[in-house]
Amino acid sequence: MDRPGRGILACIPGAARPASGGGLSEGPLSRECRLLIDGVPLCRVRVARTPWLRLRGWVGYRPDPDESLWLEPCMAVHTFGMVVPIDVAFVDGRGRVLRVVSGMRPFRLAACPGAAAAVEFPAGYASRITEGSVLEVARDDNAV
Repeated sequence: MDRPGRGILACIPGAARPASGGGLSEGPLSRECRLLIDGVPLCRVRVARTPWLRLRGWVGYRPDPDESLWLEPCMAVHTFGMVVPIDVAFVDGRGRVLRVVSGMRPFRLAACPGAAAAVEFPAGYASRITEGSVLEVARDDNAV
């Protein structure tokens, strides 16, 4: 199993490189990686590790209901230009949830000093995530 909070790099070789066209990585990340909460599968996960991809995030994009976005490094997020509310979990370097922000509407800011990453979810996921839980990324062996 991958290290909590850092597994995204081991999940797909080259995951830190942006997709052609500068958008979020498609394909292997969205099909082969799952986000786990305390070892239980929660949803699919994408990654944004470059400054541009972290800044852009889900701006102008409607995420699938079973999709999350891992932003690393990240201790603050914005929803400027977003079209739907989101939930955000800030995690430390080991994937432990430090703070959960529920129903963050467009044109808002949220931060968590000391966070190593932020995970964005479609609104409604916050009810499944509690402070102290551990989020980690694992390869989805059932992917096609």
